[in-house]
Amino acid sequence: MTKNRMHEARIAHREYRHGTMSDVAIEEEFQALKQGLLDETEQGKTSELFQGNNLKRTSIVAGVNFFQQATGQAFASQYGKLRFCPFSCKPKGNRQLRAKLQGLASSGPSKR
Repeated sequence: MTKNRMHEARIAHREYRHGTMSDVAIEEEFQALKQGLLDETEQGKTSELFQGNNLKRTSIVAGVNFFQQATGQAFASQYGKLRFCPFSCKPKGNRQLRAKLQGLASSGPSKR
């Protein structure tokens, strides 16, 4: 459909949906897909990122990302929680599970 081969797309869609939906429902779904593609905004070329107003926007984003990486800000925001949170910050469920496992281990084998 994106390459304007509607007839081939319709045949492929009909084969894919055959037996799961009625012919009318298949056609309605195909029309909805077609309309969805028509409503999508057109994507530009990569070269447009470096022209006009987009050049300024691209430069700002690239600069901010560079300085975040260069100063270590990205690393600090990603791993800061691990450094500043002591082991007691773990959820209580882990302690409860550990206590149950220790209780099972200390009780020995069960007699049935």
